[in-house]
Amino acid sequence: MNRIVLAFIAACVGVAGFALFYQRAGKSEVATATIARRWQSATNDLGVTQEAISSLRAEIQEKQERLRQVNRYPNISSEMLKLLEGNKIRGQARAWAELRQQLGIGWDTSADYVLVSKQAIRGVWFNKLLYDGSLSDDAAKLLSFSPDEQKAVRAALAAAREGQWLNVTSTPPSGDIVAQYTIVPPDPAFAAGQSNAFAADITAAIGPERASFFLPDAWRELVSDLAPSEAETMVIRQTNVDGQSDLVEEEMHGTNVSTMPVRYAHYPAFPVLKLFPGGWQAMAKALGFELPPSFLPPSSPQ
Repeated sequence: MNRIVLAFIAACVGVAGFALFYQRAGKSEVATATIARRWQSATNDLGVTQEAISSLRAEIQEKQERLRQVNRYPNISSEMLKLLEGNKIRGQARAWAELRQQLGIGWDTSADYVLVSKQAIRGVWFNKLLYDGSLSDDAAKLLSFSPDEQKAVRAALAAAREGQWLNVTSTPPSGDIVAQYTIVPPDPAFAAGQSNAFAADITAAIGPERASFFLPDAWRELVSDLAPSEAETMVIRQTNVDGQSDLVEEEMHGTNVSTMPVRYAHYPAFPVLKLFPGGWQAMAKALGFELPPSFLPPSSPQ
């Protein structure tokens, strides 16, 4: 009996011991997991700290290099240094002036030219074309056109003049009217096509930057010589002044009317010379009317 009791007691003690061991083992696993999480968190924090240290070290090295550059060139201001680094700053014009001075290219470096900014060129008006529609020397020099570029620009101007720019109608003589011509603006589609082709040719010849300086004015100057922006009519009338036969030219631009006597080498805005390259004499011969004695100055040969 005693043996049974002892065995029972021993079994109970074993069960209790095992339960205690199991409980402690569970607590140990929980503690291990907690320690693992803390270790992972610490590892992550360490990585962030190391990354921040690396970034700060690079920033310090950059500032030290900039400081060495400033010390190496004591005449360079901080504004000029920022300008060279491509940073936008206040007082940028002052920094550019300093840079030009350091490079020895001040505004008065040349006896033939004055150095100005590109933006200043946009605000200065100069003839892009001459009166006859050819490239002006001012444009070629100010925009630095090479000989080949000038040749290409002239070719573009010649190509733009081609086509039906002048739409002319004539009215037969009647009464005191000995000649009448009307010119209307060109077809809009034709003008737009010529404009686009001209812009493409000029851009290909001199590049987009200089084309932006040249194109707008050049096209306006060219078109004003090729065709009117509104209908124009010219009427030549036979008149009598103090018993002497004379001719008067009337010119109509929309509702505006102007008059002038027909005289040698005096021509209105109306493109008489384009219709008759020989002038008034060629017109009179072609249309069969006579020029009055007052057409030529008294001292001129008849």
